[in-house]
Amino acid sequence: MSGIYYFMLRRIMTDKNALVTFIGTLAVIALVSLLGPLSNELPDGTVTPPKFSGLTIPMHIIAVSIYSVMLVRSVPRS
Repeated sequence: MSGIYYFMLRRIMTDKNALVTFIGTLAVIALVSLLGPLSNELPDGTVTPPKFSGLTIPMHIIAVSIYSVMLVRSVPRS
């Protein structure tokens, strides 16, 4: 899905503007995705176990940062 979004951005913007817009959108989605681990309740209604957010928040941050670095390195510069 993100590849299609980036492809559409590159069709309507320059390469640099598309990359900046995509990375910004990626950061916003990453911040919104942190709301789930920070809640006091799991999706099935049970209470979150202790240290749950300590395990899940780094996973969200590391995945986004690796994806961003790989994208910046692989996008052609114009």
